[in-house]
Amino acid sequence: MQGQLEIVTGKGGVGKTLISSALAVRHARGKKRTLLITSESQDHSHPVFDVMVSFEPQELEEGLHIARMDAGLSLRDYIQRKTKMSYIYLSVLKKPAVMKFLDALPLFNELFTLGKIYDLVTESDFERVVFDAPSTGHCSLLLNVPVVAVQTLAGGPIHESAEKILNMLRSPDQTQLVVASLPEETPVRETLELIDYARKNDLRCQRLYLNRYRKKKFDSSELRKLNTWSKNANDALPLVEAAEFDTAVAEEQLKQAQCFAGEEMSIVKLPDVAGDNAVVLSELLAHLEEQS
Repeated sequence: MQGQLEIVTGKGGVGKTLISSALAVRHARGKKRTLLITSESQDHSHPVFDVMVSFEPQELEEGLHIARMDAGLSLRDYIQRKTKMSYIYLSVLKKPAVMKFLDALPLFNELFTLGKIYDLVTESDFERVVFDAPSTGHCSLLLNVPVVAVQTLAGGPIHESAEKILNMLRSPDQTQLVVASLPEETPVRETLELIDYARKNDLRCQRLYLNRYRKKKFDSSELRKLNTWSKNANDALPLVEAAEFDTAVAEEQLKQAQCFAGEEMSIVKLPDVAGDNAVVLSELLAHLEEQS
């Protein structure tokens, strides 16, 4: 069964993992068998779902599973599924010197990570695979790996695998590159660079989530009225200053959001929500439902 892949990336600290989690939950609750993949290479507690994440997919709720990526384990999995007498190769891989050598090979970790994702998308029973990818800079390098492999290798199994991965990444019907950003100068700049990279490499960036977006609450006439009022009420000054600050932030965010005006993509503005991860996840899910 052919599944669909969403690659979610963004500058560190923009809420990428929360957005990935919300998208995965939404797919699962929409009756799509879904796998959320984290790019962490070691067992760890997921910051949103508070469960230990392992290489093997585990079920979080009906229709929703979670797993992590690991290049070494992906290689072992590939050998077990694709080769005869796999025990011979696996015994060799147990040698530390062999693993150190493989780790030092250019593109090794990235290619086997993408290879495992390819298998999960094309050969598993998951209808949606949401990849909580590395941050923008590392993600660009990761997505460039199959491009380099196809261009530099004349043939052979690695070339063939890289070509299949690249075709999947470039298929708008199968893969969506989703970017999370804050409406702030540095994240916006990195996001525009990633969009430009994607366009040059035939990777379609279809959706942008602007997280923690503040809508403007006061216009200029209302601010003038507040200032006039504060002159006759000393206790009101902090409230006026807070309103002016909030307005300045909202205007700057609007300015940054306008940097994407010429981009052909869906832009979703997510609210600035306070609370723990569970509360924020619930609010994001509700907002995504409203936007659908």
